[in-house]
Amino acid sequence: MISTNRFFPFFCVAGLVLCGTTQPLAGVQLPDPVGNQERANSTVTRGSLRGVLIPLHNLQLSSRAAGVIERFGAEEGQTVVAGDLLVQLNADIERADIARAEAVLESTKAEWDRTKRELERSQQLRRDSIGSEKDLDDAQYSHRMATARQKQANADLAIVRARLNERAVFAPIPGLVFRRTRAVGEAVERLETVVRLVDATKLELVVYAGPELLGKFKKDQNVRIQVDTGPARGTLVAGVVSYVDPTMDPESGAFRVKIEVNPTETVQAGISVTLQVSSEVN
Repeated sequence: MISTNRFFPFFCVAGLVLCGTTQPLAGVQLPDPVGNQERANSTVTRGSLRGVLIPLHNLQLSSRAAGVIERFGAEEGQTVVAGDLLVQLNADIERADIARAEAVLESTKAEWDRTKRELERSQQLRRDSIGSEKDLDDAQYSHRMATARQKQANADLAIVRARLNERAVFAPIPGLVFRRTRAVGEAVERLETVVRLVDATKLELVVYAGPELLGKFKKDQNVRIQVDTGPARGTLVAGVVSYVDPTMDPESGAFRVKIEVNPTETVQAGISVTLQVSSEVN
């Protein structure tokens, strides 16, 4: 089923358009050397890790075949569930191939039923010492051939159905149709992006921490995030660490930390935030 998502704030859309990618726009500000005032405190902020909240899933979906768009299964701004049709390319030939394959399968089923009855009759006649061994062998051979033809017909039908599916794009996850890149009647190339599907029911922040923060983050750890833009500017929201790089990147000297955040009416995708990091000063 497809339903209209009635709540998708403008700043969420604007933020996603500015991002234009599934990669986080996260900058890193490494902490300055500890000053005299900080040395006087037992707990200080060791770093300012800023980034942008992005949808946990932001998918660029493409067709596995080239063709002309026949219809869309959902409009922009509508929510879909996994398995819903998003885009259908022209598929007249594939539909005709399916009809032919189904007809062949029906024929092979009828042949299989006939040879099955003949085999059972030959077996009974042989048990009654009326039929010959050759008649039984012939009936068994005919039934085996009919079985093989039926299996081949089933395989042929599966192939043409797979070709039809290649001319359609289905939603792999529940989400919101954020953007369509083509219109009905326009041609698309193989693997060309035709629709963008976003699941903003869970947000993600990706930051890059310096070596001084090694060991400060662990999976499932609760953290605090300060909102820097939007109506909730200046407030703190909760987040949970979902991933920490196991090693440092030798080129940048930093490691990634991924944090999941629950959206609210004022905390949506596209908002800039800062991860609050506190630790004991050595």
